[in-house]
Amino acid sequence: MLALIIGQLTAIADEARVSVPTVNRAVQKLKKRNLIIRYCNCNWVINPLMVANGNRQKQKVLERRYTGVQAEIEARGNATG
Repeated sequence: MLALIIGQLTAIADEARVSVPTVNRAVQKLKKRNLIIRYCNCNWVINPLMVANGNRQKQKVLERRYTGVQAEIEARGNATG
């Protein structure tokens, strides 16, 4: 399963004990580096290359799923754009 971060920025900020602008800046930096992508409203998917350890086969499976999520997001964007 892909790693998801679920929650509004305010909830994440409260949990991390930082301000909402701090969380927003962090999210923007992670997006820019392709370390996370927004899957839907409050769901963020973490790039498996950032967290995968050990078995190379498992890492490949996670990479394929992540790429599939990216393609799904792009397809939704093209359909609405």
